[in-house]
Amino acid sequence: MAPVNLSTSTVRVLVNGTAVEYSWSDFAVALHLEYNSNSSSPGPLDVFASQDAVDAVWVAFCGFQILLVQVGLSFSSPSSDAKCIGVSGAVVLLSYALTFGLSFGPGTFLGTEGFFLLSYPLESSVWALWVLHTSVQLTMTSLVFLTLAHRVARPALFCYLLLLNVFVYPVVVHAVWSPYGWANRANSHPSTLTALDLAGCSVVHVTAGAAVFVATCFTRVVHPPDKTPPSTLSSESSLRHGIGTWLVLLGWFGLIHTSTTTLGGACPDVALRAAINLALSAAAASLSAASLSLRFPLSHALNHGLMSGLVAISAAASAVTPAWAIFIGLLAGVLFVGTAHTTRLFQLHDVLEVVPVHLANGFWGLVAAGLFSSSDRILAASQCNATPRHFHVVVSSTAVATCCLWEGCAKQFGANVVFALLVALFVGLVCVLAASPWHYMDRFVGPTPSLSPPRSPSGHSGAVDDFYPTDDDATPWSFDLANRQSDVITPDIDDQLQSSVERRYRFSQGSSHSNIQHTPSPMDRSLFCE
Repeated sequence: MAPVNLSTSTVRVLVNGTAVEYSWSDFAVALHLEYNSNSSSPGPLDVFASQDAVDAVWVAFCGFQILLVQVGLSFSSPSSDAKCIGVSGAVVLLSYALTFGLSFGPGTFLGTEGFFLLSYPLESSVWALWVLHTSVQLTMTSLVFLTLAHRVARPALFCYLLLLNVFVYPVVVHAVWSPYGWANRANSHPSTLTALDLAGCSVVHVTAGAAVFVATCFTRVVHPPDKTPPSTLSSESSLRHGIGTWLVLLGWFGLIHTSTTTLGGACPDVALRAAINLALSAAAASLSAASLSLRFPLSHALNHGLMSGLVAISAAASAVTPAWAIFIGLLAGVLFVGTAHTTRLFQLHDVLEVVPVHLANGFWGLVAAGLFSSSDRILAASQCNATPRHFHVVVSSTAVATCCLWEGCAKQFGANVVFALLVALFVGLVCVLAASPWHYMDRFVGPTPSLSPPRSPSGHSGAVDDFYPTDDDATPWSFDLANRQSDVITPDIDDQLQSSVERRYRFSQGSSHSNIQHTPSPMDRSLFCE
């Protein structure tokens, strides 16, 4: 007789005359909890204790792996500094004291218990889950901070981040990931809008993208067509961006397993499906974005295309076939290029391309999850999410029938589209309300390097410093204050342009300043004279 696979089986139990269906894994967890509460002696159910230990190590490992995403984003962003470490520390403390309880505690809109983790048992599984979701929260915060650090004034930015972490982020997490959330299929009384977001398309990417988009609109400065600062790429910036992208890719293999928090039963197969789909989607997106960039040039198109594929597959993760994962990635690369050029047209682009990579492809990922996911894969992924076990809440994972568009039913597709719109509108509205007072007081916009005059070697800023470069081996430039035009200077011995500062900066005769003249030293003369 062939062995029976119980990983996808269901158990029907009569409770006071009412039939209740449980998945086999949830029923086994209920037996395990009942056994632990009534007996302290070892028995045949000790196998669950071993499984809990394995799951705790697995979840903690994924949480620590996600931290590589923060390192990669810091490599890719020119705004990373020591304050990023301070922001990360503040987020960890907020998660422990407030955010985790608001996100996963019992309640309809927000959690009302679990602050300082006091309502949960001191078990390794609970702490591992806290590490995992704190890492996810750090990813969202790092995206916003590193993108806006050079555009928004620091006091306004810190208040902006505080609101995101205390009110906006917990609401979205509670809705889609908490067992008490109205959009979670594990809810004992689920709504018709049970969204499918396995690895954080809405929680991380749509939330961060909408927050960055609102702040970018408030800090938008329009340059005349002939005065727009040129964007030049050095070999150093390309190397840093490439290293950062690879670190993000490595960290994403932990982020994709956010909803696969157990390795019991058939869950290793689910985890491997998610990893394979992630690699295929990222590869397809990077190639499509790089190909289109040959016709529509963009900076770091290959790297940003790869990250677009990572974002787009996050909602579906293991719920789609590899063929659909490739298709999702191909369209993600196309969407990135189109959205990136649109943001440049309206001068709303940013250093990390958060709007085209995370907002646009986060929305596309939610739509694709409703289009191409299969009901049996969704059920398998739901049974591998052990979040209810950690909170001692056992519900039926099969309470909501799932049907996607290509299966002849648009229920999941409609739910994901509506949920994505609700998240974007909610985050956008709250961020507008948060930024408006600072903007009204003219304290929202910070000093932007591309907009404020660069500093001279002496440390003073002004019209005299409105030209580059500043290294000793650079090409010397002249600058006319009257028409604000720069021209290359040809070294002339008769003009006595011997010092390094004079070789770099020289005012034209039509300016309000006279030419800088220095008595050449013997060492300076040796630069031009025999």
